[in-house]
Amino acid sequence: MIESTLKAYTTVALPAIDNFLVGENIKDSYKKIWLVNTDKTFTEIFGDKVETNIPPINLQLHMLTDNIKAINAIEQLGGEKNMEIPLSQVYAFMLEAHNRDTINCSSLNSLIRDMDEHNGVGRLLVQGVSRFIFCTRHPNGSLWEISCYFSSLFPQWAVGTNQIDNDLIWNPGRRATWIVSETI
Repeated sequence: MIESTLKAYTTVALPAIDNFLVGENIKDSYKKIWLVNTDKTFTEIFGDKVETNIPPINLQLHMLTDNIKAINAIEQLGGEKNMEIPLSQVYAFMLEAHNRDTINCSSLNSLIRDMDEHNGVGRLLVQGVSRFIFCTRHPNGSLWEISCYFSSLFPQWAVGTNQIDNDLIWNPGRRATWIVSETI
């Protein structure tokens, strides 16, 4: 089932992070990654979060090709342990993508250029938009979706959140949708 709904595409290595203040980085994000919008829920829940001593991480990008319940995707990708990504690494991912070449999105495309030619999975951007779904831990212990939308039209990022429950469905929609986990 993982082969038909979630296609492993490429990996991204991110460095260790000593100290990350979520709220401070949100305020300063526009200058660094053009983060133009975070939903109110994200700011209320995660704005005061501090992460320290975050080790380097290897992320695996999986292209979502069909609708899937979030809990089923999480199970297929090795469970919550493999899906929980620190917010500092979500930010590092957006920063890495942004720093390469924001104007024509080659930053995102260069991550998968060789894979794209060989696997035929598809383009990283569909109609100029990609959605990257990360999961992170809420202060109360529940797992939350952090959806990071990238638009090549402006270019800019927007971030939204959803609590993961039995009813949450991830769908590809009319954009490239990527589920991000630790390398499995």
